[in-house]
Order: sequence, then C-alpha cells, then structure tokens
Amino acid sequence: MGVKGDPGPFDDYQGLWGNLYLSPEIWFDDVDTLRSLSLCCSDLRLLSQRRIFHTVDIKHYHRDLQSLKKILRLHAVLQSSPRIADYVRAFEFCFLRDDITPGPASTITKVGAILSRLHRVKALVWIASVNGSLDWVSFCANDTYKDLAQAILGVLPNLTFLKIDKIQRFPLDMMAGGNVLLDVTEDTSYTISLAIVSNNDCDWNGRDATSLSPCIRIRHYNIGHNLWPRELKEHEIESVNCLRSFHPPLPPFDFSHLQTLQVTWQGSGAGSRCVKDTQKIINCTVRLKEFTCAGCSFTGLSRVIQSQRSGSLTALNLKVTRSTDLGRSQRKPLATLCRELSILGSHNHLERLTITIDLLEYTSAMHQRDLQAIDVAIARGDQFLSLKAVDLLIDIVKVSALILQWLAIDAGFGVFM
Repeated sequence: MGVKGDPGPFDDYQGLWGNLYLSPEIWFDDVDTLRSLSLCCSDLRLLSQRRIFHTVDIKHYHRDLQSLKKILRLHAVLQSSPRIADYVRAFEFCFLRDDITPGPASTITKVGAILSRLHRVKALVWIASVNGSLDWVSFCANDTYKDLAQAILGVLPNLTFLKIDKIQRFPLDMMAGGNVLLDVTEDTSYTISLAIVSNNDCDWNGRDATSLSPCIRIRHYNIGHNLWPRELKEHEIESVNCLRSFHPPLPPFDFSHLQTLQVTWQGSGAGSRCVKDTQKIINCTVRLKEFTCAGCSFTGLSRVIQSQRSGSLTALNLKVTRSTDLGRSQRKPLATLCRELSILGSHNHLERLTITIDLLEYTSAMHQRDLQAIDVAIARGDQFLSLKAVDLLIDIVKVSALILQWLAIDAGFGVFM
C-alpha cells in the first residue's frame, strides 16, 4: 500500500475501495476501521469520510443524552468542515415529543440546520414518533418548526427515495419535481415509501421537466404485510383516471404505468374493501405483468383478475397466510383458493402460477385432498390455455409424520411433479 509519505496513485486506492464495497457485511458498519484508515493519508481520509458520512442516521425513539450529543456533534462537524455535507447521500431522523421545546438550541432546530446543509442528499427517512400522527400543514405553520420544514422542502426536488411515517398531508408530489415513475410501498395508513425508477429501468421518458404531472405515477405498488392501508376513490384529473385517498389525504395515484402489484387481503369476502380497491387498481392498468396476493381467503380473486382486460397479466403469485379470524373461509383457505381458480375462465393470459403454503400454520387442517383440489383446479384443460409453469412452494417449519405422508404420495400431482 505504500508508506505515509508515498501513498501511491489515488486511482489505485479508488479501485481497491470499489472492491472492498463488494463485502458490505464487513465494511458498511465498520466505522472504527474506516476512521483508522482516514488517519493513514489524505487520500484514504477522503475515501473513508465519504463512506462514514454516506448515510447519516440520527433516529432515536427515546431521546437521551447520547442521542443529543450525536446530533450536536454532527452539527458541529458540518459547521467546521462544510465539505462533509457533500458526502451525505442518505439522512434518517425522528421527530419526538421531547424535540418540541422552542429556541435556537432545540433539537428540532439543530436537525433543520443539519438538513439545510445537505445539498446532495438523495434519500430521506422521517419517522414521527409521536402519539397519533403529525399534520404537515400544521407543522409548517408553526414557527418552531419552520426551519426544518423549509429544509425538507429544499431537498425534496433532489430525492430519489423517500419514506415517511405518521405524517399526514405531506407533499409527496413535490418529490423530484414531479412527473417521474415511482415504486411505492405502503405498510400502514401512515407509512409510505417512494423510490424513483431510473430512466434505464423504465420504458418511457421517466423525467420530462416540460410536462409536470399532479399525479404520482407508479410502476410497482406494494401494500406490505399489514392491514389494507386506505380507501381508494376514483378521481379524474387532466383526463387521467386516478385513484385517491382522502382519509388520510394523499395526492392522486396514476396506475396506468403499473407493472407489478403486491397486496395482502385480510377481509373475508368479495365485499371487503381490500378486494374492491384491488379491483379498482387493476381496472386502471394497461401494462400490469405480475400480481401477488397474500391472504387467508381468496374470495373475489377471479373477478379481480378478470377485470384486467389488456391481456398483459402473465404471472400470478398466491400465498396462503395465517388469520386470527375464525370465519369458515379462514379455516379453509385452500378451499376458497381452489374455487376461485376453477372459475377463473379461459380468457386469462397467465403463463406462470406460483402458490406458496406454510404448513406450520395449517398442519392440522390441511389434508391430501386439499393439495389434490389445487391440482384439479389448475389441470382443467379449458382454464389456463397459456400456462407454461406452475410452482407449488411448501414452507415446512416443523416436520410431522402426517406431512411426510403427504409428500410421499405422488398420485394426482402430475401438474406439480
């Protein structure tokens, strides 16, 4: 590597550094080693500091002396060495009740001063750890928080990733200046993540500064693993059919560019809101390629798939999950699945079907005839005319003698074997 007085070509260090990044489990969190390397020479100091400050995480769910010192130390570093701010690409922070104290020395003021210096940040995570939720409009109107609000608005146009939690009426449509294609994940009613799709990964002009859109255009939409987050209502804006949530309020979602949809159904029938809203989403799509549905009841699945009329849907992934509901359809999840598959109709263009079952949850309820029923539903010659592959995935956590008996029987499973 050379001695301190002759460190060698900087390009060689950059090449070596790039190889070290291939082992993130070693380097991404090894701050002590990075600090030691930064003391070797000026070249390594530059590379080490870029890595150390790449992601700044000051999320603390209980404000204590150590977390306060971390915020104050970061603020002091950025004041004494402004170039450090150019290394920060991701910034994560919390808003706590303890941060509400007004004044220039308050935590919230310091966080705002830090964020205002991060002109090259690309990812922002903001968790509002308060009772209930935080209203963005009221937050901006409060003089105590105006510096932080202005700092957030200042970085929004440059972001490629955003995650907010428990924040209502946030201006999501300002991210990256609008008119971009996004991958969106909603875990709960108040937790949403948005990631911009690069122009290399989409089949349209992902950025067009001359034609801003008031809608959030979505490529991948993932409901997550919790309850259905919101109620979607049809909304037309500038001749575009969108879906919009008013409780909590969000900008309209444009699903016309949607390619993959992943949902979790917790309802017990076709009348449940999650099934109805899934159908609304699919009705808006013309490019949907893959649909993933996890649930304990699949009543209404055939109707939802049939609502996709463009013929672009070719992959269907179904996952049987546990339910705490004691309803009949929840006790027999495979029964509703088989029934929906059997009435799907031959007009579908599915080429791949994947069914995942967790035997840990249904060891006592599922029998050989349940698996045979899946086989019968899929093997009907007039149902899946375009089908090329079927995957049946059985996650076995605890092996029992009964399970071994199921797996030892080959008869009737020609579709899977």
